[in-house]
Parts: sequence; C-alpha cells; structure tokens
Amino acid sequence: MRLDHVPASQAVSGLRRLHQHLKDKGWEITSYREGAKGKGKDWDLFGKRDDGDRT
Repeated sequence: MRLDHVPASQAVSGLRRLHQHLKDKGWEITSYREGAKGKGKDWDLFGKRDDGDRT
C-alpha cells in the first residue's frame, strides 16, 4: 500500500502505530525503516505471518 500526499507528521505516527499493532497481532516484522527528515518517501514496513500472508 502506498500513502501519497500524506503530511510527514501524520505518516510517521501512523506507521509507528501500524508497526506496533502488527507485532501485537503476531506478525514478524521483516523490515522497518523510517526515513530521514525531509525525505518523505523513505518509510518502509514489511512483515509476514506464519500462514504465509505478507504485506
């Protein structure tokens, strides 16, 4: 999923909440990266579950 045209202040806090939510629900976070300030395109969150689902 991509979030275009979302202010960085909202995107970062949302990504952090999603990261924690997925961990709480049993997802294995395979990659999590927050971009440097001023680089609005550099946030990534990838995870997988034991049943093979991936996002």
